[in-house]
Parts: sequence; C-alpha cells; structure tokens
Amino acid sequence: MKKLGIILLCLACAGCHNLASERRDHLRRDVEATNAADMPARRRQLKRIMLGEAGKPRDPDPHFRATAAQELGKVGEADDLDALLEALLGPYADENRMVRMEAAIGIGKLRYSGVADSRRRKALRNLTSRLAYDRDAAGRVIETDYLVRSAMVNSLTLLGHRDAASALHDVAKRLRADQAANETLLFTGPGDEGLFDLCLEGLLQLTGVAREAAARDRASHDDAEAHLAWWAERISEMPPVPLG
Repeated sequence: MKKLGIILLCLACAGCHNLASERRDHLRRDVEATNAADMPARRRQLKRIMLGEAGKPRDPDPHFRATAAQELGKVGEADDLDALLEALLGPYADENRMVRMEAAIGIGKLRYSGVADSRRRKALRNLTSRLAYDRDAAGRVIETDYLVRSAMVNSLTLLGHRDAASALHDVAKRLRADQAANETLLFTGPGDEGLFDLCLEGLLQLTGVAREAAARDRASHDDAEAHLAWWAERISEMPPVPLG
C-alpha cells in the first residue's frame, strides 16, 4: 500500500510538471501567433505575468515568469525596457535567478532606434551600474549570481558601439580591482575570472581587434592592468558615439 501511495504521488508530480511545461509552451505559441494589431495587448499580458499589476500579483510560477521575460525579449519592443529592468534590478527584483537572467538577456535583444536612443543608454547605464558599482553596506555586489551577471555582460556587448565597449572595460577594471583589494577580495570567486574573460570577449567583438593581437598583448604583461590599458587605447580608436 505504501509503494502504491509513492507511485501515485510520483505520477501526480509528473502531471503537474507536464501541465506547467504545456502552459509555457502555450504562451510561446500565443506570442508567436499574435499579429501586429494585437501585440500591445500581448505585451501587457507578458508584463502582468512577470510583474503583476495594480491589485493583481505576478504569476506564482517562476518558470512562467521567466518565459514571459524571454518572450518580451523576442518581441523586441524597446518600450518594454523598464519592465525588464524592474524584474532584473528594481526595488522588488525577482528573487528567482531564471527570471532575472531572462530579463537581462531580453534587454540586449530589444530593438532600439539607434545608438542615441535614450532607452538604449538607460539600459547601458543600468547594466553597467549593477555589474560594477551597485554594492551593499559590506561592499559586496548586489547581483551575485554568475549566470545573471554573464547575461548582463552579453547584453552590454549586444548594445554595441564605443560606449558599450567602455562599459565592458569599466566592468573588467572593477572585477580586477575587487580581486586586488583586501576589503573586497573575500567576496570574489572563480566566477569573477570568467566574467573578466567574458568582458574581454565582448571587447573583441565590439572593437574588431584580431584575437591573435589581443592574445599577444595579454601574454606580454604580468598583470591585467597593463592589458586593460592596451584595451583602453583600442576603444579610443573606435568611432565616437553621436550625441543624442
């Protein structure tokens, strides 16, 4: 009898999992099938799922909220930046890392009108600040999850242009400074080295520098600061960002 109860419980759990998965798949299909005229309403639905609205809480399933964030990124409407930023780093940022990760990815996928788009610049400022400068009272970074931070670095790269390259350089410098300072060394880990390399990979893409040239310079220095100074020179050679 006990075994039968365990079997029934397992079947019930599997059924719940399948229902949740089907619900996410159904949402993806709905978004894909939405025509242009109905897309504003669909975007409002996605934001309700992710954040809730006045008098209505957000969806309780973090997987479903993550799917909503993912779909907002796919839709690509830059006016949805604020909703994605709220889920990622707002005062009530989502406690689930999948949701924050998908929000960070989505920010890089939005279709900004150009390099001077104020929404793009807002995205760049907020991503840079959360990665490099936002700290708690003890000096620890606010966002500690490696996957979420990696997604933010990748979105900085997707924003493109010289200002995004400068932002990646700032993040890389702060990562190195944290590893060098006694008061912040305690809060660093192996993931910071991976983030540093990810910043350099982004700089390769944005500057167009040959990988072999970057590798030669990195190998020629005993410390990362000199290599970062070399990258600063490469960034200065990029076309300036137009004023908006």
